[in-house]
Amino acid sequence: MSLTAGAILFTFSSCKKGYEIIHNPDGHPSPCQITKFDIQSFYFTPDEYVIGYNAAGNPDSMIDIHPIDNLGNPRYFFRYDSLNRLTDWMITNQPYSTTGGYFAFSWHKYEYVHPNYITDTMITYAGDVRGPRPIASATLTTNTVKAYTLDIHGRISKIWSLREANGPDHAPVLLTTNNYDTNGNLPLTDTSLTYDNKINYYRTNKVWEFIFNNYSRNNIVKKNSTFTPVYNTYWFPTSLENYDPFSVRPFGVINNSLTLDITYACSMDHGPVDY
Repeated sequence: MSLTAGAILFTFSSCKKGYEIIHNPDGHPSPCQITKFDIQSFYFTPDEYVIGYNAAGNPDSMIDIHPIDNLGNPRYFFRYDSLNRLTDWMITNQPYSTTGGYFAFSWHKYEYVHPNYITDTMITYAGDVRGPRPIASATLTTNTVKAYTLDIHGRISKIWSLREANGPDHAPVLLTTNNYDTNGNLPLTDTSLTYDNKINYYRTNKVWEFIFNNYSRNNIVKKNSTFTPVYNTYWFPTSLENYDPFSVRPFGVINNSLTLDITYACSMDHGPVDY
């Protein structure tokens, strides 16, 4: 095969993968995984979040490298069952010890009641992330219970309340309904924003889509902006304009930078390549 023909084949193959992920809501697994992203912390200090993965390819941690200068921003830890389903999402702040101790100020426990119905028990200040799963009734802090109904594509379509903060269990009360448009995106209420035609970075892993309740196919961008987003060969963004720097946005992290810069490891014919 000639060099030109090889280049054409590679381009077509990469574009085909990108097309399939955008147009197939169940187009997983992704050819790319996010390995890190760069931000500026609340105090405008440059910081970098590094994401670790388990053997099944699901995230097991998301930790920044400058926690002392990144007050107020979270760190994440995850656990899974034998079917590789997410069972625990532990949200922490800074490490409390030099040996890696992290205290969960919010611990989500997921139970798979039915293939399309998942409960989420959230317990505050629930202990070290290396410890046993907390029991809501045995923890003298706030706990709530929600449930998620999934649609035929595995997306969260409805969110229900089953228990208010430390209250009694009650019949499901509908809190939110997600209606995706014909392009596979959640409608935007801010008229200054729109979607690009590339692949939402949350679509690199179903865990991101689930915990952030965002299964949109494309990325949110500003309308009429002079900023030019940058994408890798697989149509995932490597640099996006931070459309609301002072709000908690991507990955639930406060980012005071003008951009969100993302690094991936992507599987190609010749093995993983960073972009």
